[in-house]
Amino acid sequence: MIKSDKHTVDDMLEAKKVETITSLNTKLFKVDDELKKHLAHQKAENSRLQQQITQLKGDKTTISEQLLNLDSEIKDLQTHVGHDDDHIK
Repeated sequence: MIKSDKHTVDDMLEAKKVETITSLNTKLFKVDDELKKHLAHQKAENSRLQQQITQLKGDKTTISEQLLNLDSEIKDLQTHVGHDDDHIK
């Protein structure tokens, strides 16, 4: 009778072990799948942000060039205004 009970308990433990391993493997696959989805999303987001950074750098360069041109034009205008004032006196 004790051998029978031991055998029954061993069978129950083995079944529980198999059930637990199966359950954990299922959860592991789900977590792995979610991780892959999040990683793909993060890569896409990183790429999008890098494109925006590149665009902003280009915009900054264009604005800096425009400011330099405007500064040069202002200096030219100031020079011409000074010469016009000399003729009026």
